[in-house]
Amino acid sequence: MSDPKNEIAELIKFGIKTEIEGQNFYSTLAQKIVHPDARKKIEQLAHDEMNHERRLRTLYVKCVGGEVTDLPSQGLGVFKD
Repeated sequence: MSDPKNEIAELIKFGIKTEIEGQNFYSTLAQKIVHPDARKKIEQLAHDEMNHERRLRTLYVKCVGGEVTDLPSQGLGVFKD
């Protein structure tokens, strides 16, 4: 029988890892963009990903308890090169 709390913990960790990968992707992309308005929009996406990560970490504490440890090696994989 599976442990629902453990399943929730793993799902949230997976989401956190995906958000971190998104931050890295958008931050790297923003550094390569020359047009100021486009760069600003991409930087905003990176900031949005940071907010999503923060919210997921808060949800983890609320639902699972304790600090998040042992993130998976990769998230959803949508931000791969």
